[in-house]
Amino acid sequence: MSGQLSQTINQIAESLSITERKTLLYLSGVEDVDFGTADIRDVLSCVTNVEDMDMFLMELMFRMRRFDILKKILRSSRTEVEEILKTVQFVSDYRALMADISDNIGTEDLRSIVFLLHSSMSRERLDGMQSFLDIVTELEKQGEVSSESMDLMEQCLRGIHRMDLVKKINQYKKKVVETQGTSVSNHTSGVQLLKKSKPESIITPVVCNEKAELPRLHKKNKMAVTKTERIYYQNSVDVYRMQTQPRGVCLIIDCVGNDGDRLEQTFKCLHFDVILRKLLSGTDCLSTLREVAQLSHHHSAEAFACCIISRGSESHLLGTEPRGPGLNLDAVRHLFDSNACPGLAGKPKLFFVQSYSAFEPERSSGYSGSYSYWDEYLETDAPALAYGETSIPTSADVFWSHCWTRETALTEQNHQSVYLQALQSSLLNGQRRKRNLLDVHMEVNQKIFEHNERNPAGTFGIDLRHTLRKMLFLS
Repeated sequence: MSGQLSQTINQIAESLSITERKTLLYLSGVEDVDFGTADIRDVLSCVTNVEDMDMFLMELMFRMRRFDILKKILRSSRTEVEEILKTVQFVSDYRALMADISDNIGTEDLRSIVFLLHSSMSRERLDGMQSFLDIVTELEKQGEVSSESMDLMEQCLRGIHRMDLVKKINQYKKKVVETQGTSVSNHTSGVQLLKKSKPESIITPVVCNEKAELPRLHKKNKMAVTKTERIYYQNSVDVYRMQTQPRGVCLIIDCVGNDGDRLEQTFKCLHFDVILRKLLSGTDCLSTLREVAQLSHHHSAEAFACCIISRGSESHLLGTEPRGPGLNLDAVRHLFDSNACPGLAGKPKLFFVQSYSAFEPERSSGYSGSYSYWDEYLETDAPALAYGETSIPTSADVFWSHCWTRETALTEQNHQSVYLQALQSSLLNGQRRKRNLLDVHMEVNQKIFEHNERNPAGTFGIDLRHTLRKMLFLS
């Protein structure tokens, strides 16, 4: 390597942060290197198997958006590199995409992805993840992610509702399909380090129109997460109308007397006409629900919300009663479907349930038999993603959030539900920031996860299921 090139690499290395150095190493496609400890001077000094090292460095800076280095050290411009990349490139499209996604993943999103992947990687590994690229490189080592298999990454991004980044992956897949017949041996791995046994090895630049194979679906990839099961693909341009005053009725049934008043204030701020009922028996709960389901207001409303706080079991609510058959949760939803309540047909119906159980419900892929109402439309492998449905079943437009914890929590002085506290603050924050309800609930998931980490003896479980067909903003 010439002295001038060595000096250029040193100048670049000194201008990059630790995170940027990791990105550079990843884009370079180097193998068997610890990104956390490797010195990019040493690594790039070994990359002698590139036809045009100057152009390689220009492309790296361009991909990393370090246009200042491009101009000051490499004596080039963004426009010039853009023109060159139209005909030739050294960095693979796959690695460029992963680096771009990493650049758009913030701290909160990273924590959510780590949470989603806790069944795919050991706790020790996950605790050391400082960036999205750290996660990608680890999954690549495990064979879970590659240029030909990006389904797990797409599931993670859907799980945190970053549809903008999912769109980028889909665009990459589409381009792959368009050139599926082209063979590109160097695309996946990028530039390789020169092997001592093959000093004559030369890496040629990759023609931009050449792509790798279409990623294949691996159904075995599952993420352990608060169960979020989505049924319909949500087009970003499809949004539920939420403009009337009030938006609709919000029924709050508080059978333990702790959080009902605060929920009332929250939903009033969200422009709902709130009906609050306290300390009802199971029979009175059913009567109240039936009464509200028959209100004529639903025909002019644009949404309906229902919050229930009660002792209960896995599938039933007990109200103020300590024991008994209780009210079947399945029946609650039936009361407001399009058959029983035609005034709400095609409108979002939101249910938030906090139940206190005398025992820890056993939950696996879904609730036991009592949830047959959903079985026709939901798959049990979380997160179930079945897109492209065109028919609208009677159970469509439902958002069901159910949290549970032990009944003994009610004996604590000044007890407040962690779930309901998180829900209230996240809903109001989402209103201010104009966030989609699914994104709002992800924030609730995160707060519950953090609470459970701090309080293993007082954990809260949460289950989210929905059949929303559009985006929903409670602004």
